[in-house]
Amino acid sequence: NRQTIMTDIEFPITQVPAQDTVMDVRCIAVRPCLDFMADRFGQEKMRRIVYATRMNYTYLRDDRNWVSYDYAGRLLRKLVEETGDAMAPFHAASLYSNRRTYKAVGLLLSRFGTPGMTYKVIVQFHSMWSRNCDWEMVDSSENACTIKISYPRSKLDRNYCLAIQGFLAAVPKMFFGLPLAEVKEQACAGDGAD
Repeated sequence: NRQTIMTDIEFPITQVPAQDTVMDVRCIAVRPCLDFMADRFGQEKMRRIVYATRMNYTYLRDDRNWVSYDYAGRLLRKLVEETGDAMAPFHAASLYSNRRTYKAVGLLLSRFGTPGMTYKVIVQFHSMWSRNCDWEMVDSSENACTIKISYPRSKLDRNYCLAIQGFLAAVPKMFFGLPLAEVKEQACAGDGAD
């Protein structure tokens, strides 16, 4: 029976390591990764992948929950491993992010009228989705902006960086029906930069 199969691949919540549920990254921010894997591999394999990361699927799908930065990095590494695509975190975030990712702020963001203003608000309210890094709007113009993201409390994981770039690329598409933004990384701590 299909229901039995799905419950058989639910990692017990009582066995999820406590350090994996630290309030670093809101679960809704990892949703694009899950949706990408479900479309690519099917629901059952995606759930088996989540099980292999020692996380409870129901917990991970609940938008109100949080996971540690380490867990989010582990899930993204598993995504890269399963797909064989080093850019999978970027693709998952850019193709599967939607207004729901930004909750009530998402509704407001869609009303601002310009991608530039939307990026400013995302930078200001980033802690609603991620508490392990600091965001700063360094520069902005009509058609471009520079955002500095630093990780003073965590060691940067390259896959997490790619996922953030994917989220940022998706903003014009999500809120305004425009093409994906071009994201250019100027420096990355994951590659040794400050």
